[in-house]
Amino acid sequence: LILRDLFLDVASLLIKTFDRLVAQTQAEDDGAVAHRLVQVFRLYARLAGDDPRPLAAVLWNKFAGTEMARERLVMHIHNLMQCRCVSEVTAGKAATETDRRDVAALKELARLLEDKEALMDYVSNGAHARSSKEMEEQLQRLQNPDMDVAQTQVSFSESGDNGLSIIQNGQCVLVQGQEAERFKGPLYEKHLAWQRRTGQGDNPVPFVMLRRNMYLHRKYAKLNVEHVESCNCLPRPGKPGCVFECALGGQKTECTPGFCPCGQDCTNMRFQKCQFAKLDVCKAGKNRGWGLYAAENIPAGNLATEYMGEVCNRKTYERRRRQYEEEMNTYWMVLNTEPWEVLDASRKSTLGRFLNHSCSPNCETQRWTSLGETVIGVFAIRDISNGEELTFDYQMFDGASQKNCYCGAPGCRGVLGS
Repeated sequence: LILRDLFLDVASLLIKTFDRLVAQTQAEDDGAVAHRLVQVFRLYARLAGDDPRPLAAVLWNKFAGTEMARERLVMHIHNLMQCRCVSEVTAGKAATETDRRDVAALKELARLLEDKEALMDYVSNGAHARSSKEMEEQLQRLQNPDMDVAQTQVSFSESGDNGLSIIQNGQCVLVQGQEAERFKGPLYEKHLAWQRRTGQGDNPVPFVMLRRNMYLHRKYAKLNVEHVESCNCLPRPGKPGCVFECALGGQKTECTPGFCPCGQDCTNMRFQKCQFAKLDVCKAGKNRGWGLYAAENIPAGNLATEYMGEVCNRKTYERRRRQYEEEMNTYWMVLNTEPWEVLDASRKSTLGRFLNHSCSPNCETQRWTSLGETVIGVFAIRDISNGEELTFDYQMFDGASQKNCYCGAPGCRGVLGS
């Protein structure tokens, strides 16, 4: 990738100054400049190699934003092959098999750049050639499982297919079948109410583990082909794709399956695939309840987990806020401001619900777009060691902002509000 960027810098400079350099070699017979032009010709040819499509795609993405720019790029390749200093080396009596192979590689590169449809099909990993109907069907398959309005039931007695989760020895365990029966009924609901009110108990309050946010007041956003963005990353078969400089990743937007040039190798679908760090839940100390701890080293910038929950509008939020007034802990987080939506992670969530506040945190929250919806990721802002607690700044709102803070960090604000 570093060599690619250096090459693009060279190519950019060459395109801007090519005419002047050629004129300089002809007028002044400048051998040094002529030698450099031959070297650049060799560089193009060797990078093109037996399959010039990756190089053509790189040049296309960098220089061919318009039809005129593409024509200028093609003309540049032809001019480079035909300039006197290069042709003397490649077309003279002393030309070798390597010279002829280099010329053939550059001709094929120019041909590819002229074949707009073939190049776009390669860059899009075949998506360009697919019909709108095929792409609509792909989107429909993606969204079918999530299009129904989510359950509004707060009790565990109707936990749906998501699965009730409990914490045992720091690990999250899904409870299914006959084992789940002991978590139902009025007596257990009464025990849960006591545990939420007092914060006591040998284990955290059970919760329903989610894989996506659950919307209580609307359906999931419906995608359509015209509005699905795709990146211009180059596929490298068998190697991770969308690793650096992904156009969508830079905008905090995930790629959409079937629309990313890198296909199954795309690494910009972490939220969709729930590619989170290994985490444990343990007691966090006096007045801090349970906390979330790294079960492996987490490098700075990595996604630790997603903060999920039931998505509420203002009306549902106000109703639940009154319902939770006697409970020791709340788990609200603003998801969107237009329209105003808030996550309630008290009953249904991920391990992210166990994140504690710190005035000097090692994580931060970031809002990303995944399959048309806003999601909240918890990212490490520095390297986090195995066994270290994960924290972020709550910046709480409403009355909760004046709750006392017990993080113990230097410069602690004393309250949870920003």
